[in-house]
Amino acid sequence: MLNRLINLLLMMALLGACKNEVLQTAEDNAISSYLAKQVDVPPATNSGLYFFRAKMGNGKLTKVGDQLRFQINIRLLTVTLDGEFKSVLSTYPNNPDSCVLGTDNRPAFLAEALSLMHQGDSVKLVVPSSLAYGIHQTGSVPPYTPLLVTMELLEIK
Repeated sequence: MLNRLINLLLMMALLGACKNEVLQTAEDNAISSYLAKQVDVPPATNSGLYFFRAKMGNGKLTKVGDQLRFQINIRLLTVTLDGEFKSVLSTYPNNPDSCVLGTDNRPAFLAEALSLMHQGDSVKLVVPSSLAYGIHQTGSVPPYTPLLVTMELLEIK
């Protein structure tokens, strides 16, 4: 009886590992497919973030401790039946978000992206799940889901 239970637990662990590999492969394919359709793809940062600067601002570069006000739109990098990317969070046009750079408990991509921005910058990010919500379901974001993020840094205090 104990051997059967151990075998069952091992089989469940193996199936879980296979599922994670399939999800990771699907995530890699979604990112590769999206990037293949883009022009002038920047190299990924060391963490794997793709940072496209859509508009260069004329303000100063952010630094740790700055109070930042920004607009953000987060979409899943998986296409819905109507061919769109599903939006999961948007502060556009009238509800900017804010944080103190380096002190917030937010996904890793947010601090990294904001630390690369100047006041007035508009950027587009391709975010692997490892920098976002990872292997766990978080709200309406399934595990291993890469994100497509647009941001505008409105103000640095």
